[in-house]
Amino acid sequence: MVGQNRQSAKAPEIDPPSLCEELKWPDTIAGAVGSQMPHRFEMRVPKDSSFNKREASGNHAKLAVWMRFADDRPIDADSVPLFLDSAPPAIMAVIQAGWIPTIDLTIHLRRVPIGNWVLGIFSTNTLINGLLEEDGTLWDEDFNLIATSRQQAMLLSLNKRG
Repeated sequence: MVGQNRQSAKAPEIDPPSLCEELKWPDTIAGAVGSQMPHRFEMRVPKDSSFNKREASGNHAKLAVWMRFADDRPIDADSVPLFLDSAPPAIMAVIQAGWIPTIDLTIHLRRVPIGNWVLGIFSTNTLINGLLEEDGTLWDEDFNLIATSRQQAMLLSLNKRG
């Protein structure tokens, strides 16, 4: 189907994956989830990433991350939802949490990705009563917008044992 196009979303200016560093999984989930991710995905963040430093960028949590399959196979339309839900939640840059399970995830596929890397931009502006939303955009290697997402999730506190 061919229709009209108009897009105000712009790809961020970001270093290519070769100039980025490995994403550091938050300590609170590194053992459970993070130890499995390197076997399935490669994730890289800019060297000045607020996520790896665990500090907010501006007034909200944000994560910019290059992702690809560990075996370097091309990313297809069927794998787009997987990439939109595989990065750690952006809020973990600023708040320690045990885990943040998804309550609802809506994905809008815009086009089939080109290449082996995708760039995910995830941000959280609101956390109220333990519920948060995370907005995501996924860009291919040519900086074409391939998908958008909105996720509602619940922040679970760390178990504190006396």
